[in-house]
Amino acid sequence: MIQEQTEPTQHSDTCTRVFKNYDMACPRCQELAQGSKAREGWQKSYYENKKRNEAVWYAHLKSQHCEHGVENTNPGGYCIICGKGVDFS
Repeated sequence: MIQEQTEPTQHSDTCTRVFKNYDMACPRCQELAQGSKAREGWQKSYYENKKRNEAVWYAHLKSQHCEHGVENTNPGGYCIICGKGVDFS
């Protein structure tokens, strides 16, 4: 039975791994060679947060603007068709 570790195993300071050419003297490379799942990169949480923030922002704009929609809003927050918008000053 494989137990979940709270602290992931780290590559050793002398690890010579290059992509899937594992250094079998390194404990993390040994785990990866045995089929352990690779850790997720920093990009996943960055893009999830970015998507969530954009959704909140567009929902806010949509609630504050006219019937022309968010896609017709310029970066200043005003509708490019009728000129209605939110004064952020």
